[in-house]
Amino acid sequence: GEVAPVLAPALQAADICYTMRMRVERLDYGGTKLSPDDYSRVLRARSGTSNVNEAVAAMWQWVKLADNMDGEAEFDGGAHIDQVACWRGAQAALNSGDEGDGVDRPEETVSMKGIRSYRSDCRSQALQALGFPESELPPPPDSSGVPPVDDVIWQILRAVAWLQLERAAMSCELLEPYCTPATRQLLPQLTLVFHAASCILGGLSHMGFGDSPSGALADTVGTAGTLQRSGLEAVSPHLQALRSALNGALANPTFNELPCAASLGLALRFLETAVTSAGPRDESIEDSVQSFLTWIPPRTSRLNGAANLGINLGRPSLAFRSALALLYLPQCQLEPELDRLLEECQRGGFPDGLCLTGLGGSESANPINASMLEDLAHDPGQVPWAASEPVGTLSRMQGRSMTMPNLRDRVDMLRQVSGQDFGATSDPGSDLMWKYVSKTGDVQSAALLFCHAAHLSHPPMGLQRCFSQYVALLARWRLHRQRVDLHGLITARLPQDDNTRGRGPVMFCLGCNGSLTGPLTASPGESATDFEAVTRVCPTHSCQRLLPAR
Repeated sequence: GEVAPVLAPALQAADICYTMRMRVERLDYGGTKLSPDDYSRVLRARSGTSNVNEAVAAMWQWVKLADNMDGEAEFDGGAHIDQVACWRGAQAALNSGDEGDGVDRPEETVSMKGIRSYRSDCRSQALQALGFPESELPPPPDSSGVPPVDDVIWQILRAVAWLQLERAAMSCELLEPYCTPATRQLLPQLTLVFHAASCILGGLSHMGFGDSPSGALADTVGTAGTLQRSGLEAVSPHLQALRSALNGALANPTFNELPCAASLGLALRFLETAVTSAGPRDESIEDSVQSFLTWIPPRTSRLNGAANLGINLGRPSLAFRSALALLYLPQCQLEPELDRLLEECQRGGFPDGLCLTGLGGSESANPINASMLEDLAHDPGQVPWAASEPVGTLSRMQGRSMTMPNLRDRVDMLRQVSGQDFGATSDPGSDLMWKYVSKTGDVQSAALLFCHAAHLSHPPMGLQRCFSQYVALLARWRLHRQRVDLHGLITARLPQDDNTRGRGPVMFCLGCNGSLTGPLTASPGESATDFEAVTRVCPTHSCQRLLPAR
C-alpha cells in the first residue's frame, strides 16, 4: 500500500484521518489484535496525554475489567463460554436493588478509620463495576514481571479510596519504571505521605475516634481543616508535617510529569481532607467529596491562589471520582452527583463514562455470529460519499479530489441517512461513543470497541456504522493486511456456527466497497444464465469497475 506522508505535528493533530492511519500503520492500533493495555500505551504514544486521550485510555481499562468479569470471551480456538447480555455499568448496578428485585433497602453507615462511609449491596456491586472493590483485584493469570502503568495507578487509587494507605505506599514503588529521572525523586515523598497518613489515621483509631456518632474530632478540627486546642495536641505536629509534605509534592513542577498526574493529585487532596476530618463531622467530608467530583476545564477555571492543590493538572479519573461518591455520599446526594459526572462526559465527549453507563444494545438486539461478518462490514445505509476518495490533509498532499466532506460532517450525515437518532438509542453506551466520535471524528476507536463487545448477547449495534466506515477507510488507504487483521479480531470474539466453517474469503470492491463474494443478484430483465462463472467487473450496477485478473 501507499505510505502516508510525514506531516508537521500541528497538522497531524488537526487531521484525524492522518492520526488514525498512522496509528494503524505504525502502531497496529485498529488492526492487529492488541491488549487494552497496549491500546492505552499506543494512544499516549501517538497523541499525547490530552484530557480526551486519557479518557479513551481509561475506557480501554474499563473494557479490560469488563472482559475479566465475563471471562474474556474468546471463541476462535478457545473454550466456548456463555455470552453475557451486556457490560453493566455502575449506574445499572446501583439501580438494580440489593437482590435484583428493585426494592429499596436501608443503607448502612460505617465508620472507616474515623471517616463516615455508606455501604449497601448495590453500592458494592457498583464499586465492583468501576473496578474499586474493597479487596485488591487478583492479577491476570498470564501476568508476569512489572504490571502495566494503568494497573499500578488503579491500585493506588483503589487503596486511597478505601483508606488502605499502606497498600498505596507499596504500590508507589511500582511506578519507578514509568517515571523520568526527575519524577523518580517524587516517589519517596509520595510513599512517605501515604505512610504518615496511615500512622495518623491509625493513631486516631486507637484513641477511639470514629467509634461512635459523636466523635471528639468534631470539636478538634475547624472549618478550615486546622487542628484546634484539644486533647489531641500530640497529633498536631504530625498532621502539620503531613500537610506540608503533601502540598510540597503537589507544588513540585515535575509532579505533572507523573503518569495520570491529575488522578494522583486528586487522591492526595482527598487524603488531606480525610486525615483532617477523621471522625464524624456531620456533612464536612461529604461537602469536600462533592467539591472533588467537579472538574472545571482549564479555560474556565479560576485559580484563586490554590495552584498548589493540583487544580490545573488535567481531568482526574472518572472511575475514581465515582468511587468516592459511592463510598462517602448519602443516597440523596449520590444519584445527582453521578448524573452530573455523566453529563460531563456527554458534554465533553469523554468515553470513560462507559464505566457509568455500561455498554450493550437493547433487549431486542440479536446476537452476532461469525457468519454475519460480511453484513457487518457493509454500511447499513447508502451514504453520499460511497465512491469518493478521502479528504483532509492526507488527500491534499496526494493530489486527490476534495469531494468528500470532513469526518465530523460525515458523522452528522451518517445520522441523517441512517433514519435513526443516535442521540436517543436504547443503549446509552453507544450514545456516549457517538458523542465522542462527533467531537473527535475517531471512528477507529469506536470500531475497535464494537469488535471487543460484539460477542455480547445484546451487542451495541449502534456502533456498527463506525465499524463499517472504518473498514471502508482501510480499503481506501489500501491497508489490506490491517483490514484482514481487523476481521480476524472481531471473528475471534464471535461464536462460530456451521455456516462459518468452509467459507471462502470475503472480498470487496475498492471502488464502491461492494461485496465480490456470495450470490449475485440479477437485474430486471436478466436471468441467472447471463452471469459469467468468473466475475470480471464489479457486480454493483452503479460501479462496474474492472477487477484485477488472477
